[in-house]
Amino acid sequence: MSDPLADITPAIPQQEESESSRLLIQRAQYIGPIPPPQMLAEYGKIVPDFPERIVSRFEEEGHHRAAMEREAMSLQSRGQWMAMLMGLTAIIGSVILTLNGHDWVGGVMGGGTVVGLVTVFISGRATRSEL
Repeated sequence: MSDPLADITPAIPQQEESESSRLLIQRAQYIGPIPPPQMLAEYGKIVPDFPERIVSRFEEEGHHRAAMEREAMSLQSRGQWMAMLMGLTAIIGSVILTLNGHDWVGGVMGGGTVVGLVTVFISGRATRSEL
């Protein structure tokens, strides 16, 4: 019975037993946005301005990310101020209604506001702790 692979694979020459053979496998890996200096130098040999383009792209992304984080913080701060203003308005309105003889309406409005604010704070903390 003949070997089916023998027909399609070329003959591999056999090494003499006195020869020593070595196999070297090299693997390079880096983590991060910028390759190590040796790799940047190799890129520079192929395309002269490529290392500068890589570094400038990294710098642009850093500036963009910082701007986006500043904007997110600004929006979050603005939202907190608006929530505080709405909560205070509802509580002050409920106090005014209660003092003017509308006990049930003032109580429901004030109680609903307090319960709503407490719920938002608790759910906000639960969401942040899950992250």
